Parts: sequence; C-alpha cells; structure tokens
Amino acid sequence: MKRNGVGSLRRKFLLLLSIMTIFSLGLSLASEVWFSKKLFCQIKIAEQKRIEKAFPTFIHLHEKSIGNMLNSFGMWDEMYENVEKKNVKWLKEMFEDDEMVTTQFEIYGVYNKKGESVYINQPFFSKTEIKGIISYLQKKFRKGKMAKPLTFFLQKEKENLYQIGVLPLSDSCGHIKSFGFIYFGTLFSKKQIQEAEKLLSVKIEVLNPNHQLKEDNKGITTIPLKNLFGETVALMKVQEGDVLISFFQNMKYILVIIAIILIASYSLIFLIISRKFSNTVRETLKEIGNSLDKLSKGDFNALKNLEKLSSRKDELGVLTENIKNIGEQLSKNLLTDPLTGSYNRLYFIKKLEEEIERAKREKAPLSFALIDLDDFKKINDTYGHKAGDIVLKEFVKTAKDFIRKIDTLARVGGEEFALILPSADVDSACKIVDRIRKSLKPIKFEDDSCIPLTFSCGITSFKKDDNVDTIYHRADIALYMAKEKGKNRTETTF
Repeated sequence: MKRNGVGSLRRKFLLLLSIMTIFSLGLSLASEVWFSKKLFCQIKIAEQKRIEKAFPTFIHLHEKSIGNMLNSFGMWDEMYENVEKKNVKWLKEMFEDDEMVTTQFEIYGVYNKKGESVYINQPFFSKTEIKGIISYLQKKFRKGKMAKPLTFFLQKEKENLYQIGVLPLSDSCGHIKSFGFIYFGTLFSKKQIQEAEKLLSVKIEVLNPNHQLKEDNKGITTIPLKNLFGETVALMKVQEGDVLISFFQNMKYILVIIAIILIASYSLIFLIISRKFSNTVRETLKEIGNSLDKLSKGDFNALKNLEKLSSRKDELGVLTENIKNIGEQLSKNLLTDPLTGSYNRLYFIKKLEEEIERAKREKAPLSFALIDLDDFKKINDTYGHKAGDIVLKEFVKTAKDFIRKIDTLARVGGEEFALILPSADVDSACKIVDRIRKSLKPIKFEDDSCIPLTFSCGITSFKKDDNVDTIYHRADIALYMAKEKGKNRTETTF
C-alpha cells in the first residue's frame, strides 16, 4: 500500500508537471503568435512608409539630373541667339560633343517659339504635343521672369516610358526670353528598374494607367506617373521585397529563446522582454523615418544620423545603408556641377541666401564676385569643346587652391562662375581674386598648342537691404565694366 501510495503520488506529480508544461507551452505559443502578429504588422506598416518615401526620392534623383542639364544648356544667352538664328551646326556641336548628353539621355533637342525643330537628335514629339508644351509654358511662365525646369512622363509605343524635362529658352541669368524650349529625356529601361529594385529592396512593375490591381497578401504601393498636364500615363507598382520576410524569419530565433524562458518563468518575463524589443524596433524605424523626412526636404545632414544605424549587421542595417546611398547620390547630383566638380547654380542661390541672412544677423562683411573666363567662345571655336572643358576644369582646380574653406565657388553659367566670400570686405576679396589670376598658367597640349587662361571679374559687397538679385546685379555691372576696359582685370562697385 505504501509503495502504491508513493507510485500514485509520483504519477500525480508527473501529471501535474505535464499539465504545467503543456499550459506553459500553450501560453508560450499564444504569446508568440500574438507578439509575432503585432510585430509583423508594425514592420509591415514601417516598410510601406519606407517605400512611399524612398521611391519618390529615387524618381527625384533622375529629375534633378535632367534639371541640372536643362539649367546648363537652357539658361544661356548663346543658346537663345543660335536658336533664333537657326544655327543648326552650332547646336549640333553643343549637343553631340557633350559626352554627358549623349551617354545619359536618349532624346534631346530644341524647338523655337513657332514650334519648329531647330535641332533634335531623333523625332519624338508629335505636332500636337509640341503645341501643347508651348501653350503650357506660356500659361505657366511670363517673359522676363525666372525659368524653372519642368519634368514629366510620356509613354511612347507599347512599353517605352520616358522621363522628360523641358525649359523655356532663357538668358544666362535665368530670365525667360522665348517660349521655344530645350528638352532632355531618358528612357526608363528594364536595367534602370532592376537597379532601383536592388537599391530599394523591392519589386517594381510599370503598368497601364487603367490596369486593375489584384488583391495580394503583400503590401503594394502604386505611384502614378503623370505627364505635363497632370494626366496619369502609367502606374508604377512597388511591392515589398525580401527585406521584410528575411527580417521576420530571423526574429523566430529570438522568439524560440523567449518561448524557452516562458516555460520557466511564465508570461510575465516574456511580456517584459517583448515590450522592450518592440520598443527598440519602433524607435529604430522611427529614427529612419525622421531621417527620410529630412532628406525629402533637402536636409542632407540627416545622412549623418543614419551612419550608426547603417553599421548594424541585420536587415535594418541593410535597409538604412540603401537609404543612405540614395541620399548621398542625390546630394552629389543636387549640389555639384558634373564637369568641374564645383558647386552648381541651384546650390549657389541657396548658399548666397544663407550668407546674406547671416551677414544681416551678425552685421558681418560679405563680398560677392562674378568671374567670366575671357574669350571662352573663341577657345571652343578654335580648339574644340574638349579643350574648353579642360580650361574650365583647370580654372576650378586653381581657384580652389586659393580660396578659403568658408568661401563658396559655383559654376552659374557656361564659362561664368560665382564666388561667395563671407567675412571679407572688397579689398580682401580683390586680393583673393588676384592670387587666383596670378596663378593661372597657359594650358599646353600634346600638339604644342598653348591656350592663355585669363578672366574678368566684378566684385561688390553686401548692403543691409540686399537680396540675391540686387547683389548679383551689382556684381554683374562690375563684371561688364571689366570686360569693357579690356578684360583680364577686376572692377568693383558699391
């Protein structure tokens, strides 16, 4: 009886232990399912937001590349004059001798205000489309006002989708002179789409605007691609890739560990750990979202905030690294002139506005110089555009050796450069410019030809009521005086 009693007690203990184990496993499983579902939903929402923010940034990258080229070609007195004269030979040289044009764009050309093609590399627009573009530019802009590149999408034939930019013909200061227009366009090829898929870790498909999307378990973001008149010409279907699935699969190992802990310590410890982990993921994704928001507003300092996150050895690190790469490429294209490596006109205007505000706030001196390379057209005509490119690069290389770290050098036109000199009066600015001039040497080529490199410069200083237009105008007047007095000299105005 005693042995039977012990055996019965043992069986009861084992039964009780089994019930407790099964209960713990059931509780663990229920908690795991609940936690997995909640975590998956949070990551799914964050992934959807990432796609909605990151993919327009990728589109914006192409848009800015087109815009920079339009500003370089369209805001140019010589371009307007030769279009008016229908100088096809000159126009063909400008387009076809520029390697960046022929390698980056499938279509390009220029039409005059009558809608006549003065030069195009291949037929693209129909007569109706040309008429519509000119009519739209006339409604959008006014002669004498500042021009602005316009980008849009057009679908030609069956599957060929183009991103196109147009700009009304303007002078070198960006003021509209004619509603004839210059354009550049790039084909959204399968290769570009594959690169975007790899960079953003998503699946991309271009669809007809009337296409009906089927319901799918994966999240889908549909981005409309519109023409110049706001009409949708295609749909870009962006579908979650493998990042979310891979991330969630790796989480299972952590959940197994949590399940083992739950068997011993029940639900309390599990809830504490799960809540802490969920908050970590939420804060990480929130930080990525905040950085994306800053990037979309042009604040490239947000890239520094992503450095720590991109060093992670998990999917969040890969995701952050992809976003950081997009931001760095976008920053480079937005801020620099592709030929010389100096800042471009867009960055120059923003920087000059900031320095004017700083000068007003701190009551500090500020000088501004406009530099124009002498006889640059003659150099192009005599030695060719490749020689002209070498002259531009040599000038920028020399100038950077003599300006201060706080100074800003930007290419604002074909052969025209702007120099912002904070905390410098006119005398100091003249000394810096003179050091650059004295250091410029004639450029020698392999055929023993020698090109003299000189420039004319106009310098002015900041006044308390100045804005970008007024200080630029005074420097332009001084530059004109330097040209009139024989070139290769500096003139000042106050």
